Amino acid sequence: VDKAQMPRRATVLVIGAGPVGLSVMLWAKFLGARHVIVSDRAPLRAKMAARFGATDAIDPSKALIPQVEAIAGHGPEFIFECVGAPGMINEIMMMAPRNCKIIVAGVCQQMDMILPLMGVVKELCLQFVLGYRPADFDYVIDMIAKDRVDVEHMITDVVNLDGLPAAFDALRKPVHQCKVMLQN
Repeated sequence: VDKAQMPRRATVLVIGAGPVGLSVMLWAKFLGARHVIVSDRAPLRAKMAARFGATDAIDPSKALIPQVEAIAGHGPEFIFECVGAPGMINEIMMMAPRNCKIIVAGVCQQMDMILPLMGVVKELCLQFVLGYRPADFDYVIDMIAKDRVDVEHMITDVVNLDGLPAAFDALRKPVHQCKVMLQN
């Protein structure tokens, strides 16, 4: 989402605090969102999100929208799906408030189903995004080089080749891991 699409002072809900979710939070805050609210099952990841612009973390085991409303006084204008698990898009469509924009940044690699009626009745906007365009890389590199954004905290582990299998295994059910760097 760019400046033209996200009004300043927006309320953003980010579901998932892995590398994609943390990046979304960083840019949402950078673009002027007032509330950047995160939901993640791993408490340490949700806590880490504050370093990337999250203003609040909510409990994923409870209904999300009432928690957002308690924080912001209204539901989110934007919900970012950053998990990529089957069923997430439909779950978000069911909970989303009317006229909400749902941005799918998580990559589900299986067939998935949604109930389109929910999108029609609530007049939801569903957008799928890919963050690998050359212009995106150029912009991010420029912002990092100018110290406009800090992404160093995203690197949670550094391993050598011998430690790589264990690092991948740990990422199957992450607790604190985000980005793992391979060091020679």
